[in-house]
Amino acid sequence: MEIKIETLSLTLSFKNAILEVDSLKQFLDSSLKSIKNDEYDFKLKYKNGIIIADALDSIFKEKGLEKQKQRLEEINNIKINDQICIKDILNIILSEDDIKDGVLSKISYVILNQNTYKNNNPKIVRKKEAMFDSQKRLLSQSILSSIVTLFEAYLSEIYELLIISNHSEYLSNKQINISQIFNVSIKDIIHNTVQHEVEQGMYDSLATLDSLKEKSKVNIDRYCPIRKKFEEIYYRRNIYIHNKGFVNEKYISKVDSSVCNNIKIGEYAECSEEYLYRAIRLLKIVISTLYYELLNTQICEDKKTYYALSEVGFEALCNEEYDIAEHIYNMLRNQKTFEFIDKATYQVNYLNALKQQGKNYKKELSEFDVSIATDNFKIAKLCLEDNFEEVYKMLQKSYPNSFNAEALREWPLFIDFRKTDFYKEFKENHISDFNEFVFEDSQQSENSLSNCEEEIDNIEGAMVP
Repeated sequence: MEIKIETLSLTLSFKNAILEVDSLKQFLDSSLKSIKNDEYDFKLKYKNGIIIADALDSIFKEKGLEKQKQRLEEINNIKINDQICIKDILNIILSEDDIKDGVLSKISYVILNQNTYKNNNPKIVRKKEAMFDSQKRLLSQSILSSIVTLFEAYLSEIYELLIISNHSEYLSNKQINISQIFNVSIKDIIHNTVQHEVEQGMYDSLATLDSLKEKSKVNIDRYCPIRKKFEEIYYRRNIYIHNKGFVNEKYISKVDSSVCNNIKIGEYAECSEEYLYRAIRLLKIVISTLYYELLNTQICEDKKTYYALSEVGFEALCNEEYDIAEHIYNMLRNQKTFEFIDKATYQVNYLNALKQQGKNYKKELSEFDVSIATDNFKIAKLCLEDNFEEVYKMLQKSYPNSFNAEALREWPLFIDFRKTDFYKEFKENHISDFNEFVFEDSQQSENSLSNCEEEIDNIEGAMVP
């Protein structure tokens, strides 16, 4: 029995997953800001202590007691400010008793002014620095774990929907005891069977991706290879959880060498800010691709389901997340069932994403024929060509039928046009329109979201003949 899923269930599930990804990015933003603010305050408050700690560390780097004593003399005269040297704050003591096997193991010191004990104590400084390092590691661990969790949460929803819509493929080998039929309703048996299959699949979510590719032709690498990059994040999360971020043999054996930057066993897999933000963007790309691939299984015949994906791509353009927009609009522009106006719109947004990243787009732009298209597509091509004088002239003739003030003011298509004097002049000529904004009621969509899970659960009952 073939079962079609309602549009609402698909789009709201996808939008909720994207909202979770955006929330994760916001969490990273606020966490990094908090750590940076604390570090800044620390460096101001413990300025002297940091100088002293670095100076003492330089003693350990010298080889031999004589060279270490020479270094100590230099350190004593290091100025903390115009009036005070380190020797005015600390009495540093090097002792042969602290040398073991020819290596200096510790340095003793006396803080001369106890009122500045905390701020000048290098031991306290190093402890606080270690705490900041720990916070950054824990934040990386949290972000990586959340990325995998959000991926598996959405994958499980897709897996469930595919099982429901194509149960003969996924459940053909499943058996039930005859006693269950008498003790449990058929609907509950189906629900439990589906849920068990989904839970089992999430024990190895990457293997589940392979299963979806085999049984439903869901291929996240169809238009651009992203799986290997995502697998690197997946296994980096594992070493952060199980090995404190240090690379082990399993990571090396599972991750493709093209995406692991030649990192070796035993090395610390540091997660820079850039890495974490890139990982979150890749998660959004993976979720968007899964949604697109799900729609291509014909699980729902309503073409409006693709619009939710286009909205994510458009928002990515607005937020300057051009790699996300490029990927989404590359998929959409290759959807053969769309009409010209949709495909042309997706092509414009795709080319704009390439342009804003500094990628080569001129050849494809030259092949984009708008000779018989409406004015808005002709204006769009002129924008991509940076022919802003002609954009201005066409807007004078076609405004607001081609593009209204909101589009000119906010759409990423006009990001470069807005930097020109042509835009400033056009805006001044229509200033009342440009000063008008619209606030929409979101209550209806929120109410729909609350009913989404119940709707999906009810679908399982439709599997009963």
